[in-house]
Amino acid sequence: MHFQIGTTDLAALYETCKTANAMIFRDWEEAWYRAAGHYIGQVQSIVQDPDGYLLRFEQG
Repeated sequence: MHFQIGTTDLAALYETCKTANAMIFRDWEEAWYRAAGHYIGQVQSIVQDPDGYLLRFEQG
C-alpha cells in the first residue's frame, strides 16, 4: 500500500526520518506529474514503514 502525505517542511521531516534510522525507500527528489493536461511539480521522498507500507512525503 502506498500513501502520499503533504508537508510544509520536507527537509526537516526527511532529516527526522534519517535520524530515526527509518528505511528511506527513495531519497529526496524533484518529481513532475501530468494532471488535467498540465504538469505539477513537487519535492518528495518515500519512506517504508516497518509493516512495508510506502509513505510518500511531498512538498509542492
